[in-house]
Amino acid sequence: RLWLLMTVRGGELPHPMQGVYSLNPSVFDIRFEGIILYDRGDGLLRNELASNIFFDRTADQWRGFTTGFSSYGDPAKKEKKQILAVQSVRPPLQGMSVMTAKPVGLVADYEDPQCIYDSEAKKWRMLLCENHKGYKAVIRESDQWDGPFEKIAGPVEVNSTGTQLQVIGGKRYA
Repeated sequence: RLWLLMTVRGGELPHPMQGVYSLNPSVFDIRFEGIILYDRGDGLLRNELASNIFFDRTADQWRGFTTGFSSYGDPAKKEKKQILAVQSVRPPLQGMSVMTAKPVGLVADYEDPQCIYDSEAKKWRMLLCENHKGYKAVIRESDQWDGPFEKIAGPVEVNSTGTQLQVIGGKRYA
């Protein structure tokens, strides 16, 4: 099965949540599997979106990144939208899951983070969208999985939300 993260939206919801779905591509039997909430250690479980998670075998943990849209939930706090590193030892693929979340230093109008480890360069590569008069793809890199991330390429000229960075057969694709 392929596992996908997609936004769960519904009528009368003040804000959507991060849904987990699975799919057998040979029969296209998409299934709703669960919800992921995020704990920033402030007593709130947050419904962040535009997440990307992976299983890090070397650390034996589920890790990834999400977009801190919950910053808009309490205007009195004046939180800023930002990218958060997330992790969990429990698999977050089914049921209601909670992943811990912490800032990675990318505070601004960023969205859709997706990260892979480039074993050739020994760097973590993050592809995300930054608002440059539209959401444009940028590649950042770090020595550590959770940052800090420095820009190495971009922004591209066209709007490009929902991008992916993949290694297939030893070749890198964006």
